[in-house]
This record gives sequence, C-alpha cells and structure tokens, in this order.
Amino acid sequence: MDYLDPSLWTLTLTGEEKVNNEDCYKIKATLVNGATSIFYYSKTSFQRLRVDKISKAEKDTFETTYFGGFTKFEGLTFYTEMKFEDNGKIQTAKIVKLLINEMVAESDFK
Repeated sequence: MDYLDPSLWTLTLTGEEKVNNEDCYKIKATLVNGATSIFYYSKTSFQRLRVDKISKAEKDTFETTYFGGFTKFEGLTFYTEMKFEDNGKIQTAKIVKLLINEMVAESDFK
C-alpha cells in the first residue's frame, strides 16, 4: 500500500461515478514519475471495483481492470474475478483458491 506514502503519490478525490450500477468514489492517483491511475471504490462496501491505468506516452490510452465476486477468505474479503480490458479486448481471470499465510511461520519474520 505505497499509496499511503505522500512522498510517492498524490491522491485526489475527483468525483463519483457508477461502476456496474454501483455508486463509487473516483480517486486519481499520480506517482512522482507521472504514472497515473484512476481508482473506483464502492461507496457502500469500500471495495475497489475498477482501476484505469493511464498510459503516460499516449494520454488517451488506458487499461481498465474490473474487480468482482467478493468472497471472504479467513475473515478477509477479497475479489475472485478480474476482467482486463485493453483496446476493446477483454480477458477474464478467476481466483479459485486463495491461501492466506499458508506454510508461513512466525520465525519467517525474524
């Protein structure tokens, strides 16, 4: 979550927009190198529903990723479906199993 570091990112609430018929906050994130993304967070669940990554080289070019199928895994809510849209082509990915800290011991952090 390097978005929380103000020396790296500038975050701006730019308005509201619907994503899949759900009201979302629209947040512009600009990295110090000029890379820009637009994040859409649900106003009710606060889950990230969409990200637009804007190409620096071509200002009007962007890749869109949609997130859905939110499911609880060991108490954490995580998306299980992603749709990637680039130049009108859509690819879909589905998470079938999410392992949280499996085979990770406290000693791994010492």
